[in-house]
Amino acid sequence: MLTAFGPLVGRALVGSAIVGSAILSCAAPTTSRSADPTRVMTPVPSCFLRLPARTPTGFARQVPESDYWDLVVPGLSEGAPTAETRACNGVPVFGAETFAGSTFQPKAIEEGRVSYGGGVSRLRVLWLRSHEGPAPRQAGPLALVRIQEEGAEVYGVGAFAGHPEKSRFGIERLGGELLVVATDDECGSAGPTDDCDTLMLVYLPTDGRLAPLGVLGLERTRFATGLEPGITGTLKFKLTSSPSFQKDGIHVVEQLKVTDSIGKLVRRAELERLYVLEGTNLESSTQSLWDRLYEGRIPAGKTGGKALTVEREGQAAPGAERTPAGETP
Repeated sequence: MLTAFGPLVGRALVGSAIVGSAILSCAAPTTSRSADPTRVMTPVPSCFLRLPARTPTGFARQVPESDYWDLVVPGLSEGAPTAETRACNGVPVFGAETFAGSTFQPKAIEEGRVSYGGGVSRLRVLWLRSHEGPAPRQAGPLALVRIQEEGAEVYGVGAFAGHPEKSRFGIERLGGELLVVATDDECGSAGPTDDCDTLMLVYLPTDGRLAPLGVLGLERTRFATGLEPGITGTLKFKLTSSPSFQKDGIHVVEQLKVTDSIGKLVRRAELERLYVLEGTNLESSTQSLWDRLYEGRIPAGKTGGKALTVEREGQAAPGAERTPAGETP
């Protein structure tokens, strides 16, 4: 089992007050002073738990799955969380809109409901699926961690909701910044006549949190009538996007195709957009093809499908693909 050495936020600080205040003041990712070269350009850890000593084996250290729960949300196994229950970084993560309509599952810790995503330098993304519903979706804390020989470090904690079998996680570099990405692939199993959205949520580790930056629509499908002059049948609108994380921002190549009821191509358009990181927002000055060719043509009073939102400080923020980043629902 993990033993507490002292999370740097939310529990007793270890070391002098001078050292503690210096750590807490680092809001942005910084260069590590460790002799380990893989530690370069990672955020400052917000929580730390010492691991029991072990005999070196030459393999990367592993910890029991159940211990990740105590690492990210200490005491969660002792009872149902409330909106005020705090993660190891001191943030009340369960107050986020992500958990609306869901129910805590006490057996989640025992059942191994943890999803993983990996990256370089022994960093891991953990999704602790603590809550159920609305079915088939699950919700829970999302954390960026690293397991070292001497202890476990947490760099940020946020929240995520998605399909447990269709969600995947990873780590990307945006210039000098490290980002966590979470993708809910709803379109992967959608039927040929189903509306669907495959969404990528982008998070920035900062101040011990995984701050949501924006939501990108990787694939979106809708069926509609009356949106193309001279065509009376049902049309299929399909958007596909390919993001590329580069030094100057996130480059997203969009393609939108409109086909008729027999699969004949009616319209096709392509566009490359650039999202630039401004503080804790992704900014894009170019409107999405989805907005131009689908959402903007829907008659007033009708819905265009799932809203894309970003949550900040436990509240639902406006649609992500306005400016700042995301696609206007």
